[in-house]
Amino acid sequence: MSKVIGKRLSRRNLVRTGLLAGLGVAATAALAGCGETQVVEVIKEVPVEKIVTQIVEKVVVEEKIVVQEKVVTKIVQAATPKPITGELVYWDWFSPTSSERAKKWFAWLPSELKARNPDLNFKIEHVPFGQVMQKFLAAAAAGNAPDAMHTSVDWGLALHLRGQLEELSPFVKTNPETSLDKFVPVAEQYATFRGEQYAMPWDSPDSRLYWYNRTMFEEAGVDPDWDKVSQWTWDEFLENGKRLTVRDGDDVTRSGYLTTIPNQEILAALMHSQGVGFFNDDFTKLVFVENGAAKKSIEFFQSLLASVSVPLTAERQDRQIFFAEGSAMVTGGNWWISRLREQAPDLDADMAPYPDGGAGPAATTWLNNLTLPKSSKNQDAGWRFIEFYTSKETYRSYLSMWGGSGPRKDIVDVPEFAAAVAAEPLFSRVAQITALGGYDPSFMLWSELSPIYWPHMERIFVEDGDIDKELKAIEDEFNPVLAKFFE
Repeated sequence: MSKVIGKRLSRRNLVRTGLLAGLGVAATAALAGCGETQVVEVIKEVPVEKIVTQIVEKVVVEEKIVVQEKVVTKIVQAATPKPITGELVYWDWFSPTSSERAKKWFAWLPSELKARNPDLNFKIEHVPFGQVMQKFLAAAAAGNAPDAMHTSVDWGLALHLRGQLEELSPFVKTNPETSLDKFVPVAEQYATFRGEQYAMPWDSPDSRLYWYNRTMFEEAGVDPDWDKVSQWTWDEFLENGKRLTVRDGDDVTRSGYLTTIPNQEILAALMHSQGVGFFNDDFTKLVFVENGAAKKSIEFFQSLLASVSVPLTAERQDRQIFFAEGSAMVTGGNWWISRLREQAPDLDADMAPYPDGGAGPAATTWLNNLTLPKSSKNQDAGWRFIEFYTSKETYRSYLSMWGGSGPRKDIVDVPEFAAAVAAEPLFSRVAQITALGGYDPSFMLWSELSPIYWPHMERIFVEDGDIDKELKAIEDEFNPVLAKFFE
């Protein structure tokens, strides 16, 4: 059997190793009021807003307190937001040359900002993904950091713990529309840590999940209805995988599920389906051994590899095999939608969360953020840009031009979302699977964990290594790194 190249050469994997090595660790307001009559007015930054103010009067009558309520309606003229002025520097790793949609978006962005803020000098720098971390650290050290930055889930927490990012809670309090409760629940995992908010949710969300061929399901007598498939248990997944597998003697000629070595995202999803996280509750150590969920997940994948999949090889191109109808099911992500339409437009496919391992179906979902560097030269402008860029109205434009939904909850209610789903029905799956909320462990020292994780997982799947021994070795090697990170 050929040795497997376990670490796939994706955009995320190419830069994870070594990005955060050597990062060190750098690491509240009460409002009270009393009185017998209190009036509270909340004014939002909208052109005109009707505000209902409740006045409660306490009247003492024969030593009994009687509460009388009056409702007063006022028309309040909201303050016009102060335009952003000066120079605003924003870094983004998305490139306008990557697609026509990106080109259109990055033509709209500076034009829209200029229309809203005519005195603003907006500069956007497109920094290649693999260069952002090193370039930012150098710029911050020189006092030349951007005023706002597109920040990957892979390095956001590390920058926060290193003391490079501004704590955003005071800014968020000035605008209720930026509150994290406006975003999908899993977004909080990548924007806050131990009570401090260091980021605002921006693009994605993306989820690790699996794809299936609906036509092959029907031919094998397996119901392809998403409501049923998305509720499968592990046992049902295995049994249906066997029904979908085509053999020539002992050899698998078409995989029921094209099984690979589970990367961290897959293993995390399988553990989430058992109600267990990749780390302990305060993220201070891996918990592969003590709860048994990681071992069960690996054994489940081993059973799939042995019964419903072609063998592991370094040369396998799993997405291409699935698109060419060489497999009924395959590991993938929601970002495959556009590639599916480009490369296999006639393929009737759908995507689903990983099956229920006892706690429910699960996925691994991540999203990236916007951050406000502490060494920003125009921090007020940086925050105002973040407000604008994460607003519902901006996401409506993002939907129309780029086709991305973003992480705001209320985006599913706008007409642009309905139009996107009408044009691409699979687009609705993004929100459905995101709602499952399983976190991606990549936010916690991914570049340190990945080179430890892969050799041991390859020993399990390629060399038939002992699962308990290899999982314990991963913990023993990584947990001291994690402990040092929090010293």
